Amino acid sequence: MNYIIYSDGAATMKKVNGEYIRVAGGWSTIVYDDCGCRICGFYGGEPETTNNAMELYGIYQALIWLKERKDFTSFSNATI
Repeated sequence: MNYIIYSDGAATMKKVNGEYIRVAGGWSTIVYDDCGCRICGFYGGEPETTNNAMELYGIYQALIWLKERKDFTSFSNATI
């Protein structure tokens, strides 16, 4: 079976006294089977993080779930 993985992540920053401060971020991953049925989803967040870290963490969580399953296609809008 081929699994289809969609993941995304984002983080926010705020400007304080002319400097940007990391605020918080979140990530999400959804896994479908090759018939288009949703298998599972994961999400979470972190304080004081970056956009790239959240993008990668969503993909990382999908890979943990996959374990020994070898056939998958992953989609992300990350440019890392």
